[in-house]
Amino acid sequence: YKDALEDLLKSEELFDQTNARIYRLYNAIGGVFTELGTYYKALEYLDKSLKYYSSNGSDLLLAQTQFKRANVFDKLDDYQKAYELIKASLEVLENQGSVTFKTNAYNTLGAVCIALSKYEEAISALTKALSFESIPPEVKAHTLNNFGALYERKREFNTALDYYKKSSALFKKLKLKQDWCMVENNIGKVYYDLGDYEESLQYLRKCLNSSNTPSTLMDVYVNLGASHYWS
Repeated sequence: YKDALEDLLKSEELFDQTNARIYRLYNAIGGVFTELGTYYKALEYLDKSLKYYSSNGSDLLLAQTQFKRANVFDKLDDYQKAYELIKASLEVLENQGSVTFKTNAYNTLGAVCIALSKYEEAISALTKALSFESIPPEVKAHTLNNFGALYERKREFNTALDYYKKSSALFKKLKLKQDWCMVENNIGKVYYDLGDYEESLQYLRKCLNSSNTPSTLMDVYVNLGASHYWS
């Protein structure tokens, strides 16, 4: 992402504010800053696009920008703001957006609804995401993980495990190591909640050496400690 950002920022120097293409570039830069975790910088660029598309762009470009902003607010744990932006963007994306945008939007809406304890709406959104035959495999894996998170929150642990294991298998097939580790950690937590500490330890140990994301590693170590204590 850092190399992509460097190239995009160089491209920015080639445009002036009268060229409409620069606002697509701002969207791309905002997306990369989001992936890098530089959220307020992401909003700075996305807000430039938002201001332009609110009066000059198509409804679709405006909706895509709003969805990207929703992703940032989701990362910032401002779930109500993310919820409002996704709902607004889906009014357009439902009829005009690509399958990738639509499935991502419904999946993200489901995750945000889980955070807001809107469980029935979460089920509806995640089910809608999975209903698209051409859903991108990575989005499908994330949606299955979110279903697992939903049922974990509802303390329906066996159902949560079913979804988590499907998500884990798909991430493994796609060779997305960090995402696979995240789900393996989730599975370990569920086995801990079920009181199966040995099984919990097996899953947590599998992902311990696979993650280089500090937040995930911290979570894994906390869960390992708890499982070791009770085992």
